Amino acid sequence: MSKDRAAVSMLDAFCIANNITTPKLADAAEVSRQHVTRARYARTDVRIRIAKKIALGASRVVGRKVQVAEVFDLDFDFRARRKNTSHGREPNT
Repeated sequence: MSKDRAAVSMLDAFCIANNITTPKLADAAEVSRQHVTRARYARTDVRIRIAKKIALGASRVVGRKVQVAEVFDLDFDFRARRKNTSHGREPNT
């Protein structure tokens, strides 16, 4: 594993820092290598269930508890839609 390239995601940075290969992480997490590769190189959004499995697998590999927030960016911008009671019309101001 080469440490001379920039990390693509937090998961990739974690793997580089801990010298973890994708197959090793996939086996420990019990997730397919293809899915771990897509998550590692930020080619897909990861569901929380899979993120937890990957964090657990990382814990097994490094020998300490790894939090999901350590390997995935959980800070996201979400705007809740405002409930519109006027049935498609602009709200009265």
